[in-house]
Amino acid sequence: MRSTEALLARKHSNYERQEWIITEALADR
Repeated sequence: MRSTEALLARKHSNYERQEWIITEALADR
């Protein structure tokens, strides 16, 4: 169960990073 939580947390942080990169790219234009 703990490994699943870690996996979800990693996935979430990964998604957040991707969204941040997209936002930065849009703001850069």
